[in-house]
Amino acid sequence: TTASAESTAILFARHLSCPSGVGLVANKRYYFGVGGGSDVFRAALSSSARAARNGTSCEYSGVKYLLHVEVVEEVDNGAGNIREILRVEWKRQT
Repeated sequence: TTASAESTAILFARHLSCPSGVGLVANKRYYFGVGGGSDVFRAALSSSARAARNGTSCEYSGVKYLLHVEVVEEVDNGAGNIREILRVEWKRQT
């Protein structure tokens, strides 16, 4: 769900060292019937306005950083839900 994705984003923000921390998440692309999945997690980190509201930004040496998510591995066996490995890291705010 969106609330769960935002809670996970906040967890990462609290525990990843700014600006060099990196985390990995194993996730299903879709969670049918309950909402959520990789897209919802990425959306939870998608805007600087949201980051300011939920604490998923940091500042180091006067430079602001936001959490960024990218897919580093996709597992699709053609028989079930697609799984993804996501890398979460700080990126300089532009």
